[in-house]
Amino acid sequence: MNSSVATRPKRLWAITILDIAVALISLGALLFALFSTRVPADVRPGAYAAAFLACISLSLIVSCVLALLRHPYGRWLALGSAVVFFGLVWTQSALLLIQVGDALPRAAANKLGATVVRSSIEIGLNLWVFLSAKTAEYFRSGP
Repeated sequence: MNSSVATRPKRLWAITILDIAVALISLGALLFALFSTRVPADVRPGAYAAAFLACISLSLIVSCVLALLRHPYGRWLALGSAVVFFGLVWTQSALLLIQVGDALPRAAANKLGATVVRSSIEIGLNLWVFLSAKTAEYFRSGP
């Protein structure tokens, strides 16, 4: 058995940075929606919705940091958090597109479709990175 410590795969760096960036953008959009005077009060998220979004986003950030630090369960926490985060975005966008897609302006429907595609790609990338042999070896070889 090889006793050397495997180096952190570049794909792990890439996906965790991407996931953290998307979660930070999500938190920034939430703060903007909650505190901006440009957002009408009737479209601001409620307290429970805001807390849920903040928790999901923060769990993605924390789990990605744990994965980068080679926490024993960090890989699985990050994968689970990413699938939940992007899965919720995918589900919400797909349902909205299915339910009212014909009533939306073409540009809005196209944006929703792009969000569904982007979320699918994000889920696929996270599955590829966190389930890959290189990532498994990295977590097996570490302290």
